[in-house]
Amino acid sequence: QKQVKCFGQMSLEFVVFHGTSNFIIPPKKENNLDRSKLQCNPRPMLPYIVTHAKAPVPIVLSIPHCGTAFPDEIKDDYHPHLAAAPDDTDWFVDQLYDFAAEMGITTIRAHYSRWVIDLNRPPDSQPLYSDGRIITGLCPLTDFHGNSIYQKNEPDEAEVACRLATYYFPYHRKVQELLDETKATFGQALLWDAHSI
Repeated sequence: QKQVKCFGQMSLEFVVFHGTSNFIIPPKKENNLDRSKLQCNPRPMLPYIVTHAKAPVPIVLSIPHCGTAFPDEIKDDYHPHLAAAPDDTDWFVDQLYDFAAEMGITTIRAHYSRWVIDLNRPPDSQPLYSDGRIITGLCPLTDFHGNSIYQKNEPDEAEVACRLATYYFPYHRKVQELLDETKATFGQALLWDAHSI
């Protein structure tokens, strides 16, 4: 059951889970990724930060667009003046929800910028809209204004596959793990997906 509520500029999407669900990651998409052929540089930092509540309630909060970091291996590929403050970021949404743990809500938030990989796009990069607006893909090449964000080394198919394996699927696996734990405890879970743009 998927519902979307809009409050001014704040868009809040949430999904109520009963029983099992594969909403977060279609398993076949990840299973189709042949890791033996990937030539990924080591990227040790986890793509997410989890804050656990001491007295949990059946709510998991995901903030996929608040990340601002860039992996060392690729940060110099971006135009530095753009990467210094990526304009497609959901700025300070994690701070807006800093009360969540006190209310018993477990939070997962992105560490890396959506310019590395957009955690809120389908893994096959299918467009979300068809109304003429500028659409950024799974690994965006432009910002929302259509400006190129790369000064060199735009991600090719192999690099996109590495980013899926390194950042995208681990984030969504962790979301699913948190939901499964919550459902095991409470019999249901509410996923609240928080955005500002």
